[in-house]
Amino acid sequence: MLLILVIFAIIRIPLILSEIPLLKTELEWMLVGERMSRGFIVYKDIWTSVSPLSAFIYWLIEIVSTRSQALHGYLSLLISFLIVIYFNNVLINRNAYLEKNYVPALILMLFLHISYDMMKLSPALFSVFFLLMAFNKIIREIEKNSGVSDEIFEVGLYVGIATVLNLPSSVMIIWALLSAILFTGSSFRQYFLLLFGFAIPIFICIIVFYLNDSYNQFSYNWLSSLINVKLITFKDVFSVIIVLILPATLSILGFFKVSVMLRYNSYQTRMQQIMLLWLIVALTSFLFMPIIHPSQSIILCPPFAFFTGHFFLNMKNRIRAELIFTASLFTILFIFFAGIKNWKVQNELFSLENLHVKPSEISKKFENKAILIVGDDLSDYQKAMPATCYLNWDLSSIDLNNPDNYVSIINIFDNFKNDPPTYIIDQKNVIPRIFQRIPELSKKYKLIDKNLYQKISN
Repeated sequence: MLLILVIFAIIRIPLILSEIPLLKTELEWMLVGERMSRGFIVYKDIWTSVSPLSAFIYWLIEIVSTRSQALHGYLSLLISFLIVIYFNNVLINRNAYLEKNYVPALILMLFLHISYDMMKLSPALFSVFFLLMAFNKIIREIEKNSGVSDEIFEVGLYVGIATVLNLPSSVMIIWALLSAILFTGSSFRQYFLLLFGFAIPIFICIIVFYLNDSYNQFSYNWLSSLINVKLITFKDVFSVIIVLILPATLSILGFFKVSVMLRYNSYQTRMQQIMLLWLIVALTSFLFMPIIHPSQSIILCPPFAFFTGHFFLNMKNRIRAELIFTASLFTILFIFFAGIKNWKVQNELFSLENLHVKPSEISKKFENKAILIVGDDLSDYQKAMPATCYLNWDLSSIDLNNPDNYVSIINIFDNFKNDPPTYIIDQKNVIPRIFQRIPELSKKYKLIDKNLYQKISN
């Protein structure tokens, strides 16, 4: 196990130091943490879809070091190691395989590197650790001779924590509930305890934001984002499918292998069924993700690694197993480095260039200035400070794209009054309509370039 971790640390640390491409989502996480460190309240003063507990973590990071890709990279490496160690220990302690081994750890570590954006310190990465804790607790309840205890409450609690870290993980409560119903023989009271445990972290967040007089914003920014319609392009979906083809194929082959083998006891068979259920339910989480890219598929990596481990360990021909594993390893490394090095493979399929924060010449002008970007491209925030609450365009468009709405006009005026930007970069061409509706605001800004406004000095 230690050797596996050392090898991947040797691979990743030079990449962290060289600073792999900054992604738009990563920049948004940093900006959320930075604004919180300056005293702004998430959702009330910062409109973002980042989950509350993840926002709190980014706030702590920004207190230590402002917008440090390296720090994010080291913390991501640490969390990846913790996930791999915990995952393998659970499988060994719970006797998931016919023999104790470290193959699942190696495979999971490989799958966590199948795309370079999985190296980012993402909410999805945070949440997977707690989902594994929920899995471990379910398995422990199954193996008890005395039957299921009220400790199944902890399963719901762990899924609830995963939810306030990454909202799409909330679908996993369906997995936890079905696992309890189908495989543990729990009572109705224990199902209620599971759901109660799930609700507690969410309820705590509701209370915290209610006491901060920001429940409505919290509800709009975070809770309602589950049902908001997202614009998903075929290219985004295709890039995820391409990345997942290999682990999905290997795990399907592993599932078929364990399905026809008679060497597993009923306890191990139920564990396999729980992992299969995880895989099926986790696929539905993509329907609730604000943006689709490979790092969101981290939630699928544990069941993929679980069944892929069975595939390799149950192959009778060891030479064939070594050859398939070697081919898989080089394929994963190719996809990984094709993305980082921006190799020209099928129109930047692996480089995820549409998610990159691109260098901007004009951004030098905004260094240490308060600016507002009206649009999706956050590149000019790299050296600037965001102003107003309008950080995420999908959420901000409700106000900025509807200047004929009375409530939106009031919100816009109040936000500009309380936290005025020095520059406005209008990528969506909505500012002229806003200035028409708010003449007092238009008097404070002048157009200095195409879609670029500057605050007039008093």
